[in-house]
Amino acid sequence: MICPFSFSIGAANTLVDNINVEPGATYPYHNHPAGEEIFVISGEATLESATLSQGDYLYTPPNFKHSVTTKAGCTMLFVVPEEVEIL
Repeated sequence: MICPFSFSIGAANTLVDNINVEPGATYPYHNHPAGEEIFVISGEATLESATLSQGDYLYTPPNFKHSVTTKAGCTMLFVVPEEVEIL
């Protein structure tokens, strides 16, 4: 289960999401047309071949198609300038 907390900031359609991801969850293959920023608050997640742990930051460039999985669960902060396209 993914439990988001979202609000808009700055430019139109920019969201800041604090997401708690339960162990074993997978977010499907998707795209961010304007990129995204990810900060791992706790736990661990895998984005394609990169494993992100507590304190890690990752910027994904525009149109970088990917999925996210977690074995043990995690909490992440996302900054997303536009909507997500599920593929």
